[in-house]
Formats: sequence, C-alpha cells, structure tokens
Amino acid sequence: MISGPPIGVLGGSFDPVHCGHLHLAKEAYNAAGLSEVRFVPLNVPAHKQSSATGIADKCDMLRTVMVPPFVLDLVEIERGGVSYTIDTLKQLRSAFPDRPLCLVLGRDAFIHLASWKDYQQLLDFCHLVVVARAEAEEKIPDALALIIKDVVVDERDALHRNLSGKVFFVDAPLVEISSSNVRQKLLQKQTIDGLVPDSVLDIINNKGLYRG
Repeated sequence: MISGPPIGVLGGSFDPVHCGHLHLAKEAYNAAGLSEVRFVPLNVPAHKQSSATGIADKCDMLRTVMVPPFVLDLVEIERGGVSYTIDTLKQLRSAFPDRPLCLVLGRDAFIHLASWKDYQQLLDFCHLVVVARAEAEEKIPDALALIIKDVVVDERDALHRNLSGKVFFVDAPLVEISSSNVRQKLLQKQTIDGLVPDSVLDIINNKGLYRG
C-alpha cells in the first residue's frame, strides 16, 4: 500500500552546491509531483577525485538552501566509506517502505549510469526522473537503453502508483553550471555571482573556500 507521493533523491558532491543543483531539483519536484527532494551529499566519491573542501563546510553551505520542499539527508556521510547510490537507495527503501522513491538525474549523469555500481538494480528500488532537453543530441548507451526500453512513462501518475521501476523524462533546459567550474573561477579570482545562491557565496567568502 502506497502511503503518499514520491520522495525525490538528489545525490552529489555539492562541492559547492550551486544554482544548477537547485534548478534540477525544482524541475523534478514540479514535473513529477514529488513530496520533497532529499539532497544527499556523498561521503567518499566512487568516481571523482577527493573533495576540494571538507564535509562540514559542504553541509553548512547546503543547509543554507534547504527550505521546503528541499531536505538535507546525511545518510551517506553517516554510513561512511565509499558512497554508492545503490546502497543509499536500499537504505532509503528500508526507511520509506511504502513511499515511491525517485532518483533525480541530469542527462549527463543518466548517460553515464552504466558506470555506476549495480546500475541494473537501481529500478528495483526507485524510479528515475531525468531532467533534460528533449532535443539533447547524446545517444543513450545501448546497455542502458535495453534496461529502460519497456519502463519509460509519459505520465507522472505512474510514479505515484508504483514504488519503483519507471523512468520519467522531464523536458526542461538545464542550467549549465558545474561545481568544478565554480571552483575554477574562484581559484582564478573571477566572480561567481549568479552561479551559487547568495547564502552559499557568503560562506565561501567568509571561510575563504576554494581559493587554493
């Protein structure tokens, strides 16, 4: 028995959190009819290099933008070790056994999903909500296309009626911002106005983060 609307899950390094993250979360929230979006900062990245700043500073920046429907979830940090999305989804499924879970992804993350640990099992625990321009040129890899070919849905109601197993594409422009680009600009003493929320910029400036 499903007891409420889907819960969105947005993972990442958030190093730092920027306006692109917030835009992605808002688009998914509105299009999929989510009850909330849980921002899940990773502990130790499986693919990327080590973090540019500490976990405490990243969480401080995240907390400044966590206003409903956004929620900070420290499940990966509290679990420790290398962060794998499949492990997080299993943990969240145990915490929310009667609520649909929606993993929120931009197109770049979605295209590279086949490089994730146990990616074939993701749909056993969640839906995928992919925010991307409909005319995006990148081809979906064959291995991924095979998995999703029979589970793509056009109506968000399918996300509400099932606990997991569906893929829902949101046709929306993505804000072309990356955390690495923000860090590079700071290192080069360039302005990042408009790239991060003012509250995040205040922490970066007050603590002198990402200055090298």
